[in-house]
Amino acid sequence: MMSQDQHIHNCEQNTFKDVEVRYEKINTEQWHWVLELWHRPERQSDKSDEIYAISYCNTLLISFCPFCGENLNEIESNIW
Repeated sequence: MMSQDQHIHNCEQNTFKDVEVRYEKINTEQWHWVLELWHRPERQSDKSDEIYAISYCNTLLISFCPFCGENLNEIESNIW
């Protein structure tokens, strides 16, 4: 059986490489489904120096997949 911290909802309708729906620990005690959106800016050059922007991630608590509409809480009860 898969542990809770390893579950990812692989939705075929999600065509974004920097967006993931996963079940993870959101604080010291609670697990929940989240939508993670990673922002990884491209490298930019300024004359001879290269400038890198800071990468960051937005995390939203969700109950349904925003791509296919599946009820993620039902998946959770069937897996664990």
